[in-house]
Amino acid sequence: MRQREVKLWYNNLDMGHTLDTLTALYRSLNANIFTVDYRGFGSSKGSPDEKGLTVDADTVITCCLKLPLINKATIFLYGKSLGAALAILTALKYKVHIQGLILDSPFTSIDDLVKENYPKLSCVRELLLRNHWPNLERIEKVESPLMILSRKDKYETCLLYTSPSPRD
Repeated sequence: MRQREVKLWYNNLDMGHTLDTLTALYRSLNANIFTVDYRGFGSSKGSPDEKGLTVDADTVITCCLKLPLINKATIFLYGKSLGAALAILTALKYKVHIQGLILDSPFTSIDDLVKENYPKLSCVRELLLRNHWPNLERIEKVESPLMILSRKDKYETCLLYTSPSPRD
């Protein structure tokens, strides 16, 4: 059997909310799509903290790299919202295998989200935050081709940024 491309899908919802999208992608891309409900989402147990989700992301990519029918040279990552943070981390740690990174509605950091949405908490923000997800700091180190999408609303997506491949 020939190896196929794989797309890893890190989402911000449980898989049940994205099955229609995943089915359409599978049919249009003719590629394997590997997705999971990471801890705290869908039917997965646990709490979605930064340390645990990092372990989950490592487990997912390690599993894919061990599958014999997966072409290790054609792995693309897609992450939406919190899933974008996981995709960024995975792209940094496994850069040899990652051919492209698509971030849908990423955030710069949890700290920035709190500053923007809860300005009255600024004096106690550092005491309250246990998860930081410094995505803006991390994304500067990503070597894979990058596409960043933003959502105007539930139905309209805009392309914010694409990078050329630094490997070319």
